[in-house]
Amino acid sequence: MLRTDGGIERAVRRDALGTTHRPPPRALAVAVEDGVVTLTGRLERRSDVDMAVRAASRVDGVVAVVDQLSYAGT
Repeated sequence: MLRTDGGIERAVRRDALGTTHRPPPRALAVAVEDGVVTLTGRLERRSDVDMAVRAASRVDGVVAVVDQLSYAGT
């Protein structure tokens, strides 16, 4: 059974980003369409951006991650 986009979004927020990355609630937006996750927002460090993208890509059902994140140094 394939995960719905809504299921993928919840899993990215809860399982991936919720446990491996703790940005402020409004710092990171997650959108999913046809299994493609788009992450937008501004995080504190470049390593936070890299971690968020890697975590999202490991969620079952994700076919690609579009990184539209920036960090404080940019």
